[in-house]
Amino acid sequence: MTIQYMEPALRHGLTLIESGRYEPAHAEAIKLIHRDIGNPVPYFLLGRIALDHHNYAKAGELLCRARELCPQDPFYLAALGQLKGKRGAQLLWKKETQLRQTSQALIENERKYRDLYENAPIAYF
Repeated sequence: MTIQYMEPALRHGLTLIESGRYEPAHAEAIKLIHRDIGNPVPYFLLGRIALDHHNYAKAGELLCRARELCPQDPFYLAALGQLKGKRGAQLLWKKETQLRQTSQALIENERKYRDLYENAPIAYF
């Protein structure tokens, strides 16, 4: 969807986000929620802000909420797909790297403590 066909609040919010003005975009989204809690636009805008700040979990929640409120609009589904696609892959890669490091540390600890256990003196009571 191009910017000229969007509703004004969405167009204005995206313009703020794309120019890096996150605080005014956030304030605008909160105002829109107070005005109409069933409007998907503020949830989408907040989701985009979260996505730009690499808060993928929160972005997913907010974009899903926008999609629930307006299931017939493919714009919100496309944004959710972007999150699950490229950004989601980046998050999974980061998590996988952390898991590998943790796994290596656990294997090393197991080896160290197994050696201690196997070489421990036997105590008879």
